[in-house]
Amino acid sequence: MAEPSYEHLDSLRERFDGKWDLFVGIGGGSTLDVAKAMSVLVTNPGPAISYRGFDLVSNPGPPLIAIPTTAGSGSEVTPNAVFTDLKENRKFGINSRYYVPRLALLDPLLTLSCPRDVTVSSGMDALVHAVESYVALSATPMSRMFSREAFRLLMVNLPRIIGEPDNLTLRGNLQLAALLAATGLMHSGGGVAGALSYPLGVRFNVPHGLAGGIFLGPVAAWNAERGSRRYGELADQLPEVRASSSSVRAHTVASALKRIASQLGVPTCLSEVGVELGDIPMMVEQTFLLHGALEQNPTPVSRSDLEALLSQLV
Repeated sequence: MAEPSYEHLDSLRERFDGKWDLFVGIGGGSTLDVAKAMSVLVTNPGPAISYRGFDLVSNPGPPLIAIPTTAGSGSEVTPNAVFTDLKENRKFGINSRYYVPRLALLDPLLTLSCPRDVTVSSGMDALVHAVESYVALSATPMSRMFSREAFRLLMVNLPRIIGEPDNLTLRGNLQLAALLAATGLMHSGGGVAGALSYPLGVRFNVPHGLAGGIFLGPVAAWNAERGSRRYGELADQLPEVRASSSSVRAHTVASALKRIASQLGVPTCLSEVGVELGDIPMMVEQTFLLHGALEQNPTPVSRSDLEALLSQLV
């Protein structure tokens, strides 16, 4: 399904009168997000948007089983679900510990029906989670363990899946990578690429993972230029990297991220998805609404910083 709105949640909720023992969500990240939201909306009164934010849900709902049919968001293991407010034209989610699924079932057979564009967008979503959770200021040695392994699996398997879409080993590795990346993310934080993807999705209808993929390599290179060396710690997961300075290794990872995006056909310029220079102030303001993610960036971020970065990408 398309990325859901709060209005959709309210209309769907009318079908769930009565008492429910169990919810099962089967589908991509957006479908799982809807299942998670419905599992708590049946036990909490009021419009769905009244729970937008963090920890505003008071009552737990029925247990939830999540069965992903894509390899991207990792929604099957997170306390987050993202929805769009059509009135404000803004994407921001309901985040609650009460709807973390009790059980996640990963079966690569269920991802075989994913068309190429969904596979690419989902994979880039997981890659954004892996990289940005690794370099986030609140990341820990434990969270980085998950993020690092997710990064390795994605960099090895994601380019191959385009030519081997029926390869169950690759599909299984990507599902595992998405789960690990989401685990790293929920124990650390997001970043600039993920935050920038929100206005790009809402205003220009770019799929979430693809939107994040547009920014991932440029943001990594931008942070490396500004002195962040944390990216370089991921260089050991790239087979072609030899020992070198931390600065060179950080730039090598940024280049690898740009290269994999190009291999997968991710747009390299914002103009390719309809963004013009005049749209940049709006995108900056919308992104700063997600200040929590920006605060996790390994280097400080100002509005003028984002304006300069976006201007280079148009």
